[in-house]
Amino acid sequence: MKNKLIIISILVFLFFDSFVFLRQLPHIVMSGHMQFLYYQITNLQEYAKKHNCMFFTKHYKSEVETYLAAEVPKTKNEMDEIIKKADRLYEDFLKNPSKKLSLQDYGEKLNDYERVLESLEFIVYADILHITDKYLLIPFGGYPTDWSGALAECFYPYFKKYNVDDSQLVELGNYIEQKQNELNKISKKISDYKLPKYDIKNMRLLYKFPNQGIYYYYYSDFDPLKYQKPDEVQYTENNLYTIFIYNENHLSSNFETYPVYNEKGAVVDSMFIKDEPRFMFDMIINGINLKPQYYVRGQKGCDSSNYNGDCPDICKFSDIKNKNLQIKYTVNPQDSKIIKQMEFDNDPVSLGNICNPDWVPGMDI
Repeated sequence: MKNKLIIISILVFLFFDSFVFLRQLPHIVMSGHMQFLYYQITNLQEYAKKHNCMFFTKHYKSEVETYLAAEVPKTKNEMDEIIKKADRLYEDFLKNPSKKLSLQDYGEKLNDYERVLESLEFIVYADILHITDKYLLIPFGGYPTDWSGALAECFYPYFKKYNVDDSQLVELGNYIEQKQNELNKISKKISDYKLPKYDIKNMRLLYKFPNQGIYYYYYSDFDPLKYQKPDEVQYTENNLYTIFIYNENHLSSNFETYPVYNEKGAVVDSMFIKDEPRFMFDMIINGINLKPQYYVRGQKGCDSSNYNGDCPDICKFSDIKNKNLQIKYTVNPQDSKIIKQMEFDNDPVSLGNICNPDWVPGMDI
């Protein structure tokens, strides 16, 4: 009798251990801990589609339907917000004096909105698969796809078998198709816009962080001696502003994020830059790394004078490779004209020496 109890206990333990292992294995592998088993797990998932076992089917049906009833209306509202953003983007396009220069940027943003729409639907499908996993002997885990249809192939057999009401999910599919059509119409209005034959603008605001007074511009033929502060550039509370000027038409996305490096110096991620003081370093380093042609540090009023106009320091950087020459221009407060002040060379342009002839290499200032 004692031996029988021991054997039964061992069998129960092995069954429970196997059950836990089956439950956890797909999740562990898809989370990146056992990548050498990746293909075996995808085979297990394919097997699970055909031969799985589901427990507590009434609870499963109830939980999925409750989730869909709450989440689908919320997701539809989030999709509406994306279209509102796209409408505002089109309004911005109509007001943009540099439409031709900005077309690629508008296209990139509309593509981002398209991806957000798809991700909103995908999140709902992923959540349903997560609910389904709770009731399966062999869960699907982190399924290797970014397409909602692949997830649907996993859980729809259980919808049919246990009579789960999928009307909300069908409605969501119709709704995203409608929103994608609306987005496509906005995109077509921009791409088909009749630009003037000679839509040549020599200036374009690429991106800005107005709270910190940092602006990035494209100029085709910037002349420091004729500089005037652009109207949209505003002084900060300290009566300052900073402008980086490029002769290359960069996308705004180049300034929105800052690369994250690993120990070997390789880019592994990107960090979104917020218009806050703690991101000031990233804003400036981004501006330098994208190789500006000019740098403007503006100030309202001049030191030791009663002049209350704009007092910019402007520096031009050398176009010659491996040359660190900076040419500095400044304002004459007596007549408000920009004049060439000096040329200097004190190492490659960096946070310390940008437009600063007094910088000493290797020393903080």
